[in-house]
Parts: sequence; C-alpha cells; structure tokens
Amino acid sequence: MITPEKIYSLRQEIALRRPLVNCIANHVTAGYCANAVLAVGARPIMAEFEKESVGIVSAAKALSVNLGGINDSKAAAISVSAKTAHDLSVPWIIDLVGIGCSSFRLELANELIQKYSPDVIKGNRSEIFALCGIASHAEGVDSSDGTDISVCTKMAEKAASAYSAVVMMTGETDIITDGNKTVYVKNGDSLMTYVTGTGCVLGALTGCFLTAANAFDSAVSATVTMGIAGEQAAEIFRKDKSISRFAGSIIDGLFSADIDIYINKARYYENEA
Repeated sequence: MITPEKIYSLRQEIALRRPLVNCIANHVTAGYCANAVLAVGARPIMAEFEKESVGIVSAAKALSVNLGGINDSKAAAISVSAKTAHDLSVPWIIDLVGIGCSSFRLELANELIQKYSPDVIKGNRSEIFALCGIASHAEGVDSSDGTDISVCTKMAEKAASAYSAVVMMTGETDIITDGNKTVYVKNGDSLMTYVTGTGCVLGALTGCFLTAANAFDSAVSATVTMGIAGEQAAEIFRKDKSISRFAGSIIDGLFSADIDIYINKARYYENEA
C-alpha cells in the first residue's frame, strides 16, 4: 500500500513537473477546482468547447470530467475529450455528479464509461449504486444513503470489476477499490459538507495525481490529501467560526501540506477499522 511518504513525494513530483490538467468542471465550482489544482503545483485549464477538445486533451497530462451542470454543449465536449483521452492513453477520471437523480446523466455516464474506459470512476454512495443499476436515495447531487459499509464495499468492488477501473466511493469513510484490493480513507471532517465543491475538488486533485502515479495510488493520494486539508480547515473554523473562510482554508491546506503533516495526519487502511 502507498505510504504517506510516497504520497508526499508524488506531490513534489507534480510541483516539479507542473503538468497541464484539463478539468471539465461543474460551472458552480470551476474556480475552486482551478485554485486547488494550482495549490498542489499543477496547471489547470478549464476547457469545455467541443471544437478545441482534441487539441487541449492532446496537450494535457490528465483529464478530469465532472457531470455537474451538464448541458448539450458540455456533454458534446466531454464525449470528444473522453474519446481523445482514451485514444491517446491520457489518464482520466469521471465524477458521476447527479447520476442518481438524472436519467440523462446516468445514460451519459454509462456511454462514456463503456466506450472510453476511464481510469477512475468517482461518486458518492447513491451515484455508485445508480451506476450498478441499484435504486438509491439520491437527493439532488447529495447522497442520503446510510447503507452499511460492507454493502457499499461490495458495490464499489462490483463496479470496479465490471468497468476495469478504480472506483472512489465517497462518504464518511471513503472507499477506494480496483475490485481486488480496497483501501478505506478516514481523513476529512463533517464541515466539508457545508461548502460547495469539496467533492468536485477531489475529482480535480485525482486528475493531478494521475499525472504522476497509477490510478489506484492516485485515488488514495488525492483522497488523503483532500481529507487532511479539510481537517486543517476545520481546526481553523473552530477558532474563528467563519464558514465563509472554510473553503479558502482548504486551499491553504492543500498548498501548505508538508511531509510531517502526511506522516502524522494520514488515516487509511486496507481493512475497515
């Protein structure tokens, strides 16, 4: 299993190489995602115009696709971008935002995954259940599914095996699996649900790590990194009580994380504990 020291070394590699990451983001959170990508040392480009998709994905080192704020033009750009990434072996992640409550997004996600084989599939419990054809309890883009973690693990492993991808199922405990090995990440804070975009940022961060590591290690590294930053922001909030500063404090945490923070704060396990 990847070590905290290795996660930090990947951070250093990203900062050294400054890879270009194309993020087709949710319009609501695009700026936040771009700042997060910059905070870990990569270079974001938020391109979602179909006619430039081939050229930009060809130049990028990774692609991060978010289904939030979908419309016809964005769907077209995503399809061209995903195809280009697949054809050129550019690693990419799809964030299944809202597929538990939108048949259009669910159909689009299935088409993209089946045709263009993303390296990482990210979603909350409701979204991964929906991808597997199981009724969920989605409310908008959020999940109200309190399903037992062992059931969630089986569902995530099923999706990973079915699509030959790493699955990130986010929740109070994040589940990351390739169908054979599974890691549980316990970093993070409940306050992260009170600001828009923390899940979107996790998808963008995964794109950054995909420029430096394999899909499984990238998913674990991004989830731990985001969770630690959320915990640091929560510590600041409990002193100044400013929820409006909380999102910015997460960016600060992403930027300032050093080796000691990873060693002392990272909490992830191969078995649920």
